[in-house]
Amino acid sequence: DLLDMIAHTHAVLREPVSAVYYARQALELYWALDDRPGQGWTLHTIAQMQRMQGQMQEATESAEQALAMFRAAGHSRGEDVAASTLGKILADRGLPEKAPRRREAVVAVRALARAIEARSAEGVRRAEADVEQLRD
Repeated sequence: DLLDMIAHTHAVLREPVSAVYYARQALELYWALDDRPGQGWTLHTIAQMQRMQGQMQEATESAEQALAMFRAAGHSRGEDVAASTLGKILADRGLPEKAPRRREAVVAVRALARAIEARSAEGVRRAEADVEQLRD
């Protein structure tokens, strides 16, 4: 946990090289402990820092690994966060069609458009909530 906190601190300070260095050390410990949520969060931090450095292929791979770890652990919040980050990375790479939640996003936006056309305040509120949930 301490190495992960140090990595996170460097990430918050926008020091990606140091953040990745400490995150990789934390990742080794999480692997040894078979702590999948810990692996997922650490891989997520690495993906974000790689993205910050413009290492888009590596960021994609790290985000995909984070998503897989969260799915394997049944950690829905982590899965949501990793899927969102992966979608952002893929969009940055010009590959938004490969985003893991693309279908859900299209359905939510279409529902919002229908609700606006129907002038349904309740429908708009529900659709906006669905769209907002996908943004997290």
